[in-house]
Amino acid sequence: MYSASIYDYIFQLFNMIQWIMWYGAAKLLFPTKIRLRFLWPAECVLCAIAGYLDAYPFADNAFLRSMSFFVFFGIPVLVFYQGKLSRKAALIILILGTMVLTETALSLIDPARILRVSRRDYSSPEFILFYAVYLFCQAILILAVVFLFQRFEKGSGRYISGKDMFLFLLFPTNQYILLTGWYLNYVEDLSPSQLITLFVVLLFCIASDIILFRMVLRISDNARLKAEKELMARQITAKNEYYQVLADNYRDMSRMRHDIANHVYTVRVLLEDGKRAEALRYAEEIQREDTVKTVFSDCRNSVLRSFLQHRISSLTAAGISVSADVALPAQSGISDVDLIIAFGNLLDNASEASSKTQSPSIQLRAILSNHCLNVECINPCLPNSGKKERRIAYLDRGIGSAILKELARKYDGSFQINIEKNVCSSTLFLKESSSC
Repeated sequence: MYSASIYDYIFQLFNMIQWIMWYGAAKLLFPTKIRLRFLWPAECVLCAIAGYLDAYPFADNAFLRSMSFFVFFGIPVLVFYQGKLSRKAALIILILGTMVLTETALSLIDPARILRVSRRDYSSPEFILFYAVYLFCQAILILAVVFLFQRFEKGSGRYISGKDMFLFLLFPTNQYILLTGWYLNYVEDLSPSQLITLFVVLLFCIASDIILFRMVLRISDNARLKAEKELMARQITAKNEYYQVLADNYRDMSRMRHDIANHVYTVRVLLEDGKRAEALRYAEEIQREDTVKTVFSDCRNSVLRSFLQHRISSLTAAGISVSADVALPAQSGISDVDLIIAFGNLLDNASEASSKTQSPSIQLRAILSNHCLNVECINPCLPNSGKKERRIAYLDRGIGSAILKELARKYDGSFQINIEKNVCSSTLFLKESSSC
């Protein structure tokens, strides 16, 4: 049989693999500060040193093993990787938790061998399988930690929904349960052929998990790309509307100048002919028509005013009652393009929800005060309309809401939706930017 020193080396190798898994989780979640060709050798050296210390001098001292964890993993993660300090600290604590949970699980499954390992008595073949089961258990927990970070980091490159994460973790967990049962059945009388068979099965399980993990990430990437494509399409549509409004506004101004010239000429002719009463009636008629056309008298932004007039006219023609109170200056710290995007998406969301009710209506209020724009859109909605199913896991609630949230982040503001008693209230808060 093999000598005890061979099992010592195998135990140290498994310790190194455990440390490599920890660093692998850090690489998946954080960008590195230094080049990988320098980082990988440094981490390999750290893994070798830490694996040796855990296997020999620190094997029977839990405090020293914990300190080596923070020295050889915690500090390098804080130094070598970019990202928020709180997130990196959370990863370090969670990885430590996976180690504690793994040892607790193995203590329940096979307490005798856990005790022998703590005494550095691992000079028998079945301990090779024990180490493999140990690492497989911790790999599942580390994978759960990675998914947990990506689940709550929606701005990251990859996002996996909670349901998809749970379903994926069921697969390796089921493998682990089966392998553990197999291990407990054969560990007391383990022949070389059984050991080889178990290792082949274990390698196959690991390979299938890796392939499935890459497939899940690819599906997540495809969902993200599809969502970004739809977001971009909606933003392009909004910008096209903006330029169309500019063109319409220019035509309206040209027609207005032409009409004003004709009106002035008519009034002048009437006055020259001594028909003062007719001139006054004509002037009053012009003023009355202008008042009817100027719905947004407090909105001094001509581009937004023209856009809202066109949009509200189309909503009214579709049978949706709209009341609007918009007070904005001619110039503000929010670009005209972003104003069109904000009001356009708010009205789109409100019209979509309101059109499904018996009395569709929209109330739009907006005011710019203390360099802050506050826009509120209120509309009736059907029960449970706020719980509609996601078309894409990457988005919280539809393309329009995602655009408004992105716009709120751009202007250091917020966007909230509140549904109560079948009434939906959407509030957009934006701070003026000095660059606009």
